Formats: sequence, structure tokens, C-alpha cells
Amino acid sequence: MSRTILAGIITATFIAGAAAPAFADPAHRVRSVDVDISGYDLGTENGARMVLKRLEKAADSVCGVRSGVKTLQQLRYERACINDAMENAIDSIGGDPERKVAVRRVWKG
Repeated sequence: MSRTILAGIITATFIAGAAAPAFADPAHRVRSVDVDISGYDLGTENGARMVLKRLEKAADSVCGVRSGVKTLQQLRYERACINDAMENAIDSIGGDPERKVAVRRVWKG
């Protein structure tokens, strides 16, 4: 059975006042990405790290992270968006609560 988790739920209204116009989402839509974590043993540090890498990539996608020169305001928005997406993604990991703890431990270092 394939296990997927929601990589992030970010509403544009979260930080709309601080977001740069290029980052503002006029439709205030919710953005999300499904991440397949089947085949990873979250009971091991290596498995948790592999899942974390997938979640981070998905968070970057959900938050519209791109390379290039950015204003401080854009950097703050990206960081806040990624942190929220990662929190939401880790919270959505199902099964034994220790699975969430393992990924969160690797994420927070």
C-alpha cells in the first residue's frame, strides 16, 4: 500500500500583509503536494533523513521558492512559508506518533 502525506498547506492569507506582490496569491488558494513516503523506515535516522529531504523539496515547491536575488521581505516570506509547510507535512504523517517524532528530530537537529 502506498503511503502519502500532505507536504504542505499554505494559505496566501497567512502572511499576505508582509508578502511581496510577486509572492501574493490573489486567489487565496490552498496549495499542496502529495509526497510518497512508502518504502522508508522512519524508525531509522537514514529513513527519516530521506523522508525529510522529500518534504523539504515539496515545501520549496508549495512555497514557490526560486533562485536569484530576493528582497529581505521575500526571504522572510519564503522562510515562514517553508517552516509552516514542514510543520504541516510532519503533522500529517500517519501511523505511530514516533514516526513524526523521528522526522521532527532530524529536521530540528
